[in-house]
Amino acid sequence: MTDKQYFILSNAIARRNAMEAVRLAPNDYAVTIQPKKRSLEANALAHVIVSAIAEQVDIDGKRFPHDVWWWELKRRFFGRQFQEFPDGSVREVEPRSRWRNSRHFAEFIEFLYAEAADMGVVIPENKREVA
Repeated sequence: MTDKQYFILSNAIARRNAMEAVRLAPNDYAVTIQPKKRSLEANALAHVIVSAIAEQVDIDGKRFPHDVWWWELKRRFFGRQFQEFPDGSVREVEPRSRWRNSRHFAEFIEFLYAEAADMGVVIPENKREVA
């Protein structure tokens, strides 16, 4: 048996394979059941949308780079986040994007699509879907 196995419980065969792996695992192994994490494709799609916004949106004749839009859109989705520092000051920090699961990240992608649409942004046709 390998040190680590990963199963997506998407059908009966996958479930049987996972149960068999648990049955054969040594006594000191641990099992975790959790929602599937976001995919690399989903992450890439989010950045495609943000890049399209950065390339197409002017605010008062000014364009902002991808990283500024990434921060701003996460702030709009999560709300403003503040951190207290050792010197006693409290400053706004970039919203942490620790997604609870792939469904939560999918909500963020839907939010990005809605924001882009509200701004009149056109997402390249060949980049609109996640595998």
